[in-house]
Amino acid sequence: MRKRQESLRAEQRFVTAVVSQRLTTPFRLSGFRILEASCTSSFWAHSECLILQLCAALGVVLLFTWPWILPGLVFRKGNTNWVVPGPEVDPITYEVTNHTISDHYPVPRIIHQTWKTEHVPEQWKDAQQSCKDLHPEWEYRLWTDSDATDFIGREYPHLLASFQSYPYNIERADAIRYLILHYYGGIYIDLDIVCLRSLEFLRGYDFVMPQTMPVGFSNDFLVGRKGHPFLEKLVTSLPRWNLRLGSKYPTVMFSTGPMFVTLQATFFGARSSLSVLPFSLYGKYTTKAVDPLLRHLYGSSWHSSDARSILWIVKHPLCLGIVLTLLLLGTVALGVWRFHQRESQTGLGQGFRRAQIIALAESFKLT
Repeated sequence: MRKRQESLRAEQRFVTAVVSQRLTTPFRLSGFRILEASCTSSFWAHSECLILQLCAALGVVLLFTWPWILPGLVFRKGNTNWVVPGPEVDPITYEVTNHTISDHYPVPRIIHQTWKTEHVPEQWKDAQQSCKDLHPEWEYRLWTDSDATDFIGREYPHLLASFQSYPYNIERADAIRYLILHYYGGIYIDLDIVCLRSLEFLRGYDFVMPQTMPVGFSNDFLVGRKGHPFLEKLVTSLPRWNLRLGSKYPTVMFSTGPMFVTLQATFFGARSSLSVLPFSLYGKYTTKAVDPLLRHLYGSSWHSSDARSILWIVKHPLCLGIVLTLLLLGTVALGVWRFHQRESQTGLGQGFRRAQIIALAESFKLT
């Protein structure tokens, strides 16, 4: 718009100068050529506008997709420390046969689980008991809501206000698992997970998180030694990531849930200290797992209607790609159409002015 106004003012000044015959012939000739060039400036102005619209559309696409694209690039298959049972692990039971080694593992023998009260729902009692039965010598802790609040008030008082400000209970359930692992170490297991084999050999890793779909890591099963730097990062990042993202599902996912863990891992400097539990051992997303450690009952009790819509999109990436492509093409088409509309509306006026100027220049024998 600014270039167009400058072009109009240049034309008016040139016509006035030609009519009053105050310019010398060489200077008038160069001014006329400048005017010729300015007549095409509107084309470049509209082209720049179209480019800006396209960049804006691409920016919107990247805004909604970068949390999934970036972790996928950072944690490539050849750049990830996968959990692989060593020779000291029984291939059937996953028991550690060399206790001299396991006694020096960094992760303590503690199983942590959380629920609102001490009364676990009936449908999850068998899953809870399976983990106890496979690890009879381990310490077991069931953290209730009141336990979690008392613990944070005692050990992490600076986080209590942020913890209590979460709009959804599931966010507090997420946050407490990072805090108790950071303080005590051990293994955190969701109540809707059945233990199928011994988890003893996982104690040999500093930190373990499971691979999830479509990209990134889950937080329903975590293994960590006390005070691990990544647990420290999770704990210190909780207040900064206490977000409100419109609906429940994205708010939980990015403030305390799996995407929170995934993004913190992506930006974590010492990624070599993080180990990933593959699908074959995690047992959630594959039917080809011969001897998985876990079986999932798919509780997801916190999911609401927005979660179903988002998960449908995640499970149909081709549809998402088609929609984004159509949006980009639509933006380009709209920009081209607006350019031609402006050209058709202003072309006649510009042509008339050009004819007047050429006629005046010819009358003064400038061309």
